[in-house]
Amino acid sequence: MPDLYESKAGLMLDFDPIALQGYFVRILYYNERLYRQVDFKETIPPFQCVDLGALAAGATSAKTAMTNLDLPIDEFGQFRFSCLDNAQLRLYEPAGVLKHQLKFIQSNWSGSNPLLTNNATEMCIWQDNRPSVDAVNGSGYALGGVRIIARGYRYHTKPVDIETVKRIEAGALPVVDAWCSGKSA
Repeated sequence: MPDLYESKAGLMLDFDPIALQGYFVRILYYNERLYRQVDFKETIPPFQCVDLGALAAGATSAKTAMTNLDLPIDEFGQFRFSCLDNAQLRLYEPAGVLKHQLKFIQSNWSGSNPLLTNNATEMCIWQDNRPSVDAVNGSGYALGGVRIIARGYRYHTKPVDIETVKRIEAGALPVVDAWCSGKSA
């Protein structure tokens, strides 16, 4: 099995998928383990997933859900985020039960990154459980907008039968872990 896992690319410009067609994936979603097999994957080129709007000097934006990242049933995505503007961003993973909703910060980074190389912003998302983001303008001037770019892969999966799950858990078959939420417990 090739050496694929989340954040593998390090500081390099390339961005590798964590799974290929036919791979078994263990989706770690809240306190569940969902065993799936990848039917196909699709590369998602860079696109603007959200614009937080203008931001005054020293201000913090509202936490905004990234609805453009909703995926259909049986799909998960592996995304990396970047900002085109000079703001400090906080990225929140989907998280557990309601009282813990969006309290887990995945990453916190500052400044623009037009080359999309910030691998600290990589996360996986299961179906329509979208992450959120907010921005802090630490500069002495207003920003006309805070634009966030996403890129990555989407994977369509199918369920795995119980016998295959037993073989995966016994270590007889390789599996890739995809952490698709913050942990609520």
